[in-house]
Amino acid sequence: LNKPVGVVSTAKQQTDEPIVTDLIPEGERVYPVGRLDKESRGLILLTNDGELTHRLTHPKYHIPKTYEVTVSGAVTEKKLNILRSGLVLGDKKTLPSDVVVIDHGEETTLLRMVLYEGRNRQIRRMMPVVDLHVIDLNRVAFGPVKLNNLESGKFREALKEEVDLLKQLVRLS
Repeated sequence: LNKPVGVVSTAKQQTDEPIVTDLIPEGERVYPVGRLDKESRGLILLTNDGELTHRLTHPKYHIPKTYEVTVSGAVTEKKLNILRSGLVLGDKKTLPSDVVVIDHGEETTLLRMVLYEGRNRQIRRMMPVVDLHVIDLNRVAFGPVKLNNLESGKFREALKEEVDLLKQLVRLS
């Protein structure tokens, strides 16, 4: 599912805000794998496979999640290296991440970030540490599954090959 901004990443209605399962037809009950905060957009996997969900979200499997992040502020090599090597959030250091500059303008920079853990609002919490501000956050891949050109608010069935690769990554094959 390509989650739009303003939609909550949950399967259980808690407020009158729209939730990700509102965007798919009624039928078999599915649950989101991990979360994207309400202000973020992009790829959310939905499944009814509890064991697969557990493993895909468990930190020990280090499943790569790829984001395109637009930031304001000067993105120096020093800041990139801090983000790449990991930094302390709360009382624990983040795992190293892959960070590259995709494009930059006078006032904004587009970064591609690959995280191997999924802490709560991790990217949004990392950026202020290096004096950057997130303008837009879009998850474009979860492991081998890519968002590609799926329209905002739309979904598609996962390909068998994608499911098989996800299961291999978490040793369920």
